Amino acid sequence: MSQEKTISVSRRGAVMEISITRPQVRNALDAACVRALSGAFAEAARDPAIRAVSLTGEGPVFCAGGDLKSIFKNHSPNEVLHFLDIEMRPLIRSIVMLDKPVLAVLNGPAAGAGISLVMATDLVLASEEASFIPAFGKIGAMPDSGALYFLAHRVGMTRAKEIVLLNKTLTAKEATDIGLYNWTVPASELTKEGQKIADQLAAGPTVAHSLAKKALRDALRMPFDAFMDVEALSMAFLITTEDQKEGLKAFGEKRPPNFQGC
Repeated sequence: MSQEKTISVSRRGAVMEISITRPQVRNALDAACVRALSGAFAEAARDPAIRAVSLTGEGPVFCAGGDLKSIFKNHSPNEVLHFLDIEMRPLIRSIVMLDKPVLAVLNGPAAGAGISLVMATDLVLASEEASFIPAFGKIGAMPDSGALYFLAHRVGMTRAKEIVLLNKTLTAKEATDIGLYNWTVPASELTKEGQKIADQLAAGPTVAHSLAKKALRDALRMPFDAFMDVEALSMAFLITTEDQKEGLKAFGEKRPPNFQGC
């Protein structure tokens, strides 16, 4: 029996394009799919030629969450712990910690653990059909895979409680209005706009992007003076990079910079 292809990975210039390819189950995440995604993000981290990543889904749904029939065969605590700690946590962490920009291109609704994938990325471009569906309350569960953590940080405690405790589905526009998504576009424009944004990210100063992402993570947990130390050291390092030299030269010559990611 041939093994199911759970994701596709391609390269377009300096952009790695990842797509979940399980439309027959609404791109639900089983262990094999999660491992394949983790592998793709690990490859993106290793390869200096990759300067940005885009993540989307095949078909009308971005991701329906965990594939419950596959994950919870015995409905035991150990199954839950294994999937969340051994499978999902490394994937979510690999997205958050990647030192390159990650763009989610939402072709359709994100539900369950799918909302965690979305919120782990740096920027989110959504089709008008890409609703935000917590879903956990429908099965007597609470959001997992970092969803509560991301919600608290992205929209604040009051709005996060409203979404979680009322099991509130948001339209793409509503999700954009409160800062869960960055942009909403008609479905017909999604691919073109997604490629445009990904290309812009890949053409940027990669090292500066990496340090900026790290500093933004630190800003949520560090005292002010400790953060300012990180900021100053980062800026001192960046002055040695070829991209900043090019940026300063281009500024003086009144032309767009040509960053090389180093």
